[in-house]
Amino acid sequence: MAGSNDLIGVAGYLLDVFEESGGKCHDLSYDAITALLLDTNYNGNIMRQWIFQTCNEYGWYQTSGSRAQPFGTQFPVTYYTTMCADLYGSEYSNEFISNQVSITNQFFGGLSPNVENVYLTHGQLDPWRAMGIQDETQATIIPEHAHCKDFNSISSSDTAEMRASKERIAELVREWVK
Repeated sequence: MAGSNDLIGVAGYLLDVFEESGGKCHDLSYDAITALLLDTNYNGNIMRQWIFQTCNEYGWYQTSGSRAQPFGTQFPVTYYTTMCADLYGSEYSNEFISNQVSITNQFFGGLSPNVENVYLTHGQLDPWRAMGIQDETQATIIPEHAHCKDFNSISSSDTAEMRASKERIAELVREWVK
């Protein structure tokens, strides 16, 4: 999100998305979204699988239930937990989702996984960062970046911090594959 402040950055992003869609409006109502996600024949619909994973393993939703943020309160946790049940069955109760998340954390070790040759990167602005390891010996937090911005190859447009993070990953991979 480039811009002189967050609001200008978000507005620029939304205008880019609108332009990419040919300027047409999209029905983003709950009913329209769930209808699309219920269509198992639509091959381009990766969101159905992503939401299934959040309902079965993560239980971590991008919500706006708090009044202490600028996005309104139209997307509380219940929006997503209800969607889990509407898409995948009535067994997807809050208790079921919570139990599934506990199983995932037990299996993978939660914030203390017993793994080798793993190094994590997080964008400082990424809300998913809170789910990841923050210890600087195991992870790099990249200032002023959001979700997945560190997945690309090293580029001349990278910030110094982004470039250093990518170079660190390359160095570790070379070390690990010796």
